[in-house]
Amino acid sequence: MITHTHTHTLFGASQQPLFTSAQAAGSIGISRPSLIVLLSRHPELCPSVRVGVDLFWSEGEITAAARKRATAKRGRPAR
Repeated sequence: MITHTHTHTLFGASQQPLFTSAQAAGSIGISRPSLIVLLSRHPELCPSVRVGVDLFWSEGEITAAARKRATAKRGRPAR
């Protein structure tokens, strides 16, 4: 579960709370740049809410990214 340590909460269309990429990365246990690399290798994980260049994650999307990270091979992809 992600804790809310900020003054504003953003909600999605179905009233679920949304989280920034930094918060999502922190809950997965990786850095934000590592999360961006994960998204570049697995674009299907990209969250559905985007405002400009900012991504906002639901808890389900964060869980899916954490599962993919746990099963993904480490290192650079083969060319």
